[in-house]
This record gives sequence, C-alpha cells and structure tokens, in this order.
Amino acid sequence: MTDTSERGAFILVLEDDSPMAQGISRVILRSGVATPRVAPTFATGAALLGSFNRTPSAVRRLCGAILDVTVPGGSGFDLIPLAREVAIDLPILILTGDPSREVANAAQRFGVEFAYKLEEDEAVRSFVLRISSRDREPRALAAFALAHGLTAAEIEIVGLSLQGLCNKEIEARLQITEGTRKSHVHSLLGRCRQSSLDAVCEVVRGDNVPEEEGL
Repeated sequence: MTDTSERGAFILVLEDDSPMAQGISRVILRSGVATPRVAPTFATGAALLGSFNRTPSAVRRLCGAILDVTVPGGSGFDLIPLAREVAIDLPILILTGDPSREVANAAQRFGVEFAYKLEEDEAVRSFVLRISSRDREPRALAAFALAHGLTAAEIEIVGLSLQGLCNKEIEARLQITEGTRKSHVHSLLGRCRQSSLDAVCEVVRGDNVPEEEGL
C-alpha cells in the first residue's frame, strides 16, 4: 500500500493493476484536491480503513474512495460497508471493466457512482471535482463525535454552532431550555477536554488540531 501523504486530504484507491493505479493517482494529484493512497488488495484496503478507528483525525482527511470491482481477496463492493463505517456519506466511485447490468445494479443498490475503465480518466476527474465542492464539516463532525463518544444532542449542538447559530437560536431550533443546553455543553466539553463550544468548533474545522493523534 502506497502512502503518499502524511497530512492533508486523501482518496483511497483500491486497484491491483499497477499502470491503472498510477493513472488514477496522476489524475488525483493533478486536481490539487487530494493525494492518493493505493491499496492493491482487498486486505490492504480493509486494513487502511480499519486503522481510522485508531486514528480519528485521519477520518477528517479521507475525502473519497475509488474502488475496482475485482481485486485479490475480494471486491470493491465488499469494501463499501467498511468505508461507510468510517464515514457514512463518503463519496465512492466504483470502476469496472465489466459493462454488465449486474454491476450497474449493484452500484445503484449501494448508492455509489460507477464508471467503465475505458473512461476512467474523465470519470476520476469528475469525481474528484465533485469531492472538492463538498462541505467537509459534516464528515469532520462525525469523526469528532466518534472519537469522543458524543451523544446525539451534543452532536446537534456542535453542528448548529458550526452553522453560526447563537445560544438562543440553538435552544429555539432544538426546542430546549437554556439549562438543558448548558448541561449538554458542559457534558461535551468534559468529553472533549475543551474550554468552550467555540474551541470545539475550531477543532472540528481543523483550525486548531493538535499534532498528537487521538483527537
């Protein structure tokens, strides 16, 4: 597995054909949006996704996955549930050399994009451009919540604060009292070891991310 970036956004590329993987990587690198991390087998792809449970800050940097249908040890389709455990809304592109209806139907069932390998350059380029236009905050918040075990109410409060709502607006939106809001905030600050809700939002946005993993 080739790790091309220690920091910054990256895209998982599951592809066992070396020239194909290099071509996909070049398109990703030219976009300037992210760098590729190539996994040539199902096992290496699964291992990379599994590592995010131990390094939640990496989840904030994972911005997409490009998966070959057939690789040693499994299928790109088999990797989708693992990817969705990391980020439920992760953009995924399935690449296939098999233009069958079965593959198209499977992609539709999983709710992912798919393209034929003869058109991979344009498909990957379009996919990466769509990633670049996505709002990254929801995925960053999901990663942060997973890392710190936030409750649903705490996630809602942080999400609304990220949108710029003030305390009174948050209370009105969630239909809770000032005391209930303060109780939730006090709890989440204790979980996150932060001094204020603004500080939490800074960490989620990546404005104040510590160097050590585990946040």
